[in-house]
Amino acid sequence: MDDVRLFEKEIGFRKYQKDSCWGGFQVDFDRHTAFMYPSMVSPINLGISLLSVNLKGEKLFAIKVKEAFRSRTDKIVRRMKEIGNRGIKSLFTKGTRWAVDTAFGEEEDMKYTEFSGVFSFSDPTVISHEAFEVAKEFLTDFSDFEIKFWRMESVEDHKSLKEGSMYITVLGGPGGFSDTVVTELKKSKYSSDEGRASYSALACVANYAWARRQIVKGLIEMAVYDAFGKSIKTKKLWDESLNIIYDDGQTLTYRKNAVGNLLPRLCKDENGIFFVDNDGKIGRMVSIDV
Repeated sequence: MDDVRLFEKEIGFRKYQKDSCWGGFQVDFDRHTAFMYPSMVSPINLGISLLSVNLKGEKLFAIKVKEAFRSRTDKIVRRMKEIGNRGIKSLFTKGTRWAVDTAFGEEEDMKYTEFSGVFSFSDPTVISHEAFEVAKEFLTDFSDFEIKFWRMESVEDHKSLKEGSMYITVLGGPGGFSDTVVTELKKSKYSSDEGRASYSALACVANYAWARRQIVKGLIEMAVYDAFGKSIKTKKLWDESLNIIYDDGQTLTYRKNAVGNLLPRLCKDENGIFFVDNDGKIGRMVSIDV
């Protein structure tokens, strides 16, 4: 049975569309009558970011960056274990802003992140003590992230993409924190007090995921500096959520394995990763096996 047949039966259903880039879907509901289904798109804000590195897309260079990343991560993790509940609350509220203010990347990174990497309606007071503890654990454990190295090929004329250069994708999100929060929530009408509390809790999860991806971006940047010096630049080009719930003022939208409107859009197929804009394909990346 198609997903759309399931959603059409739900109160407030407006529109369903499949995602051509990641094989998922987006479904829209009337925000006034919709219900919250927190588990529908869990893990909340599992997403992917794209970084360019001013290096040739060669295996030797990728290996050096990977080794430096491991070393740099070990050092940072020891420092971040002392963050405490106050720091976690700030992270739940600020998302990517928290990571940037903590020296993981630059202000400009927020321009290339969907929603600037922060939901302002988060409320840490609705997060349980148990969930706080899980959040502290996963903040210093990036084992759930998938970091891949690529060489750009077959590029059309585009200012952000350079043929032969190294690119890195960072796929990850909130880790086990999302499951912990989602299992504590129940189906509820979105406009109710319980529904709004659930929405605020899920915003904390989304902000947490954005912060984690930004931390990894910052660590990769530090690793590149460690391996090749500060003359080699790392730039964030794109960061979108694949799983997200958001209210645009008229519609409550759920995306599952689907991306939004940031361009160039990052897509996948059986041959790897490629880019599209409004005029079609503009480039493809080939995996560097490290």
